[in-house]
Amino acid sequence: MKGAAILLSWILLATPAAAQTAAQAPGAPPVAISSTTAGFIQKVAVSDLYETAAARLALARGTDAQKQFADKMLQDHGKTSADVRRMIANHGLKVDVPSQLDARHQAMLDELNDKRGDAFVAAYAAQQVQAHQEAVELFQSYASNGDFPQLKQWAAQTLPVLEHHLKMAQQLGGDNAATVGARRRRRSKPMRPCALWMRGPSPTHPRSFGAGHQAKLRPDPHHDLAERVAAGEGVERGVKVLQCE
Repeated sequence: MKGAAILLSWILLATPAAAQTAAQAPGAPPVAISSTTAGFIQKVAVSDLYETAAARLALARGTDAQKQFADKMLQDHGKTSADVRRMIANHGLKVDVPSQLDARHQAMLDELNDKRGDAFVAAYAAQQVQAHQEAVELFQSYASNGDFPQLKQWAAQTLPVLEHHLKMAQQLGGDNAATVGARRRRRSKPMRPCALWMRGPSPTHPRSFGAGHQAKLRPDPHHDLAERVAAGEGVERGVKVLQCE
């Protein structure tokens, strides 16, 4: 999935060192940060990369509801990526920001990329719930326990947006499950008999039809043959039951 990784990298392509140079006083050294803060920034970056890439697939393959959701993901996760870059630049933070997915998120994206139709719809819905549960937990944790004040404040301010995303994803999952289920039920719904194709005289039918004639039949509890057809029983030789919805 090299191509996918290259496509993803535009979100965080801004070079941290260049951004720091523009925002910091000349010659000011980068600000060292804790592993907790560095880890938070890196996880946010990967999450945004994944969300953006998954949203682009959903815009091409998802349901109408998923496309609307995906469009919002592009906007909101694009904003969080920009916020992170700006904070790194403004405070001269020393951190390596990922420009491609980690192995786990790449595998999730590969799974989506391999699916079409109902399989994609179900997988995207499930992944979005999982991804936003993880994002909410990540931001909750840093908003409570983070050690860089400005980033901690930003995490607290961004958390309600992610919680709203999670609710949307959960609703989206329910809506899509209902849609897929309805399609499957329609496909698997037993066909009802609606016509008889008479290839020759039928001893139990009041009329005889020659080859090439068709008789419409409405299942009727007072009609012996109709009863037997509706019950799925066999009919006499020379009579073929046609099915329709």
